[in-house]
Amino acid sequence: MPTNKKAIPSTIISLSRRIICSTIDGVIAVALVFGLAMTIDAIGWGAPGPRLLMAFIGLSYEPLCSKFGRTVGQWFTGVQVRNYKTGKRINLYEAYLRYFFKVTLGWKGLIFHDETDGRMIHDRFAETILEVSQRSK
Repeated sequence: MPTNKKAIPSTIISLSRRIICSTIDGVIAVALVFGLAMTIDAIGWGAPGPRLLMAFIGLSYEPLCSKFGRTVGQWFTGVQVRNYKTGKRINLYEAYLRYFFKVTLGWKGLIFHDETDGRMIHDRFAETILEVSQRSK
């Protein structure tokens, strides 16, 4: 049962920790896309279907990992994405919405880092929060 209590973390995630996490995940997503592209080229599939699948997989790495656990960057930095209101794992809608705004705003999103609760603008749009992982506490 959801509560109206905000799940504000006891430890606010630093901006440098967020940048490290995003950099690791960005490198993995790009490597995944390039690896799939090279595989598709090696096999010789010229149809658009495999390329669309490749783009979907590359763009889905972070949202799917965030929904079902943590990305490699989140694991490495000891953080996880949670619903801001309930403190529970995020759903797919929240994961993709958060990622959409994160990618759309890019580095400009760093301007909107809120020091009071540690949320970035993409977290505000998706009603999520990045907090210290339960396993890291």
